[in-house]
Amino acid sequence: MTVNLQKHGPSILEAYNKVATSSTGDDWLIIDYEGASNILKIGEQGDYGVEEFSNSFNAGRLQYGVISIRLSPTVLPKVILVHWQGESVPSTRIASATAHVTDVRRFLKTVHVVIHARSEIDVDPESLRKEVAKLPYTQGSQNIESSYHAPESVNSVYRPVKPHVDINVKAREEFWSKMNNEEKERQKLEHSALAEQQRKYEEDRKMMNDAIHHRLEEEERNVQSHSQVPQEPRKLTDSPKKLVGDRIGQFERPKPTETPKSYTPPVPSAPHPKSVPEPKAYQPYEPPEPAPVSIPEPVPVSVPEPVKLHDIPPEPAPQLNDGVKSMTENNNKSEPEPVKTQDPVPEAPQNLSSMYDLPPPSIDTISGGLKAVALWDYQAADSSEISFDPNDTITDIEKVDEGWWRGKGPKGDTGLFPANYVQLMQ
Repeated sequence: MTVNLQKHGPSILEAYNKVATSSTGDDWLIIDYEGASNILKIGEQGDYGVEEFSNSFNAGRLQYGVISIRLSPTVLPKVILVHWQGESVPSTRIASATAHVTDVRRFLKTVHVVIHARSEIDVDPESLRKEVAKLPYTQGSQNIESSYHAPESVNSVYRPVKPHVDINVKAREEFWSKMNNEEKERQKLEHSALAEQQRKYEEDRKMMNDAIHHRLEEEERNVQSHSQVPQEPRKLTDSPKKLVGDRIGQFERPKPTETPKSYTPPVPSAPHPKSVPEPKAYQPYEPPEPAPVSIPEPVPVSVPEPVKLHDIPPEPAPQLNDGVKSMTENNNKSEPEPVKTQDPVPEAPQNLSSMYDLPPPSIDTISGGLKAVALWDYQAADSSEISFDPNDTITDIEKVDEGWWRGKGPKGDTGLFPANYVQLMQ
């Protein structure tokens, strides 16, 4: 569209004549648009010379600057029209106002040079003076003038919007195709990330299951190794061996071991085997010098024989008991009076054998008929686990681990399952 110079034309011409007839050449003028329209108006004015003029343009607008520059006192001032196209102005706006500079120059009548500028470098004072220096020097009023002609009327360039014509179906299809491809790519990335996360979770769960199974197998092997009850002849042969070995250690060490102390009080503590360690209170009554006791006699009799008793029939067991009795009787004779008042010896081997038998280690499990209801479904990874669906009941639960329990599933099978998949029933 054409530029509108009719609305503010008189005020623009008045300001222009002031700049063109300035004797000092310090006056300047900037013509601006009204908003986004093509109507021109006076923007800014000043009288501080070209330095102030070069810093008065706006980088986001289209403007026209007018200044009169005098290079020497003998030369008339030259009028410069600056066509300012800011760096931030859209290209469409610049293209629509390209022809306006010709109309503005024709409207101002006397313009010696037109400078097209986009940055402050183009309107630097030195640059403006160089442009004026290129002009031929003229004296008096021999300046270049151009007659003003009224702008010709032109037809309107308005074009009505026609949706069925303006909308490009192909561009729309390409746009939606691009959007669909981007959405598919995003979903693909999400699926791959979820698959990678699920794979890591499965690896962690498998490692945890292997560790728990390995630990449970170790505990079961330990329980089986300790829970096997030895035969009665083996008890008789093992207890004298330990008793004789402890007796030998008593003679070799400066202080007697716990063997004679644990042997003496079996009768009063027979109903409660756990109270056997209480005879520690008799330590002050032990003889201070046990060395004079006959040390070499029990060594050849007791040391080799218990090793052989593992493979021989249980008949020689009474002989060992007799040897033990004789050794204990000799020891009782050498002990102080409080020790001699203990109960008869024959019951000692049975109590000692039960005392020295190690009880089977207990597994740290919590059982007792616990029940739980399934919150989510779970599929067993192998034969050592159980499967269940939501709201299924799991019975006979044992808390073998903080994260994994063992129980009987709804199908009657027993195995491991994750503890956070169920909730205990009160």
